[in-house]
Amino acid sequence: MHRVDDFRYDLKQILSNMPEEDHRHPVFATIYSKASNLGINEARNYIKDKTEEEIIPEEMSEGILNLLYRYSRLR
Repeated sequence: MHRVDDFRYDLKQILSNMPEEDHRHPVFATIYSKASNLGINEARNYIKDKTEEEIIPEEMSEGILNLLYRYSRLR
């Protein structure tokens, strides 16, 4: 993943509209950690799981997945 600071800023902007404030920081930290350390696929799976658990709304999930795609490196 490249342009880490830009990614973090954009992710915070998307999650700022999250209905449950208690989930905002843990979700942000987990997505960022999985994307930067484990890989984009693990972060995508986490987002899909949290969407199914209804922690992340569907439209927000799509925005985060698009963000991950935009900032990922294809090798």
